[in-house]
Amino acid sequence: DLLPGSPSDSARGADAATWTENQKKMTFVASHMSKSKERFATFHKRRSQQEEGWKDSQARSVVIMEAAELRCTDMQRELMESQRRRAFNSAQKRSEQQKVLREVEKEKQRVWEAYYQQ
Repeated sequence: DLLPGSPSDSARGADAATWTENQKKMTFVASHMSKSKERFATFHKRRSQQEEGWKDSQARSVVIMEAAELRCTDMQRELMESQRRRAFNSAQKRSEQQKVLREVEKEKQRVWEAYYQQ
């Protein structure tokens, strides 16, 4: 059966075992690469979702800040207007009081003059 230089059954069996072992290693490597690829894909998908969420959050923050700035500007304008009104009213009241005081002083002066002329 055996010819010189031909592989024996045990050698053929060893080659088959090596081939099976190599097949297992290649299957393991392929599986590992596939899982790694899935992990990277999942990671990038989650990363993209987080970035989108962050961008949305930033956009909402900008809108909220702009609205707050508008409210602040309106409140400042209202405060300034209120202060102007109060200052105007105070000035009017002071002017009226000074006018009344001048009239009272004139009347007092007339009374004294009338008293001294008698």
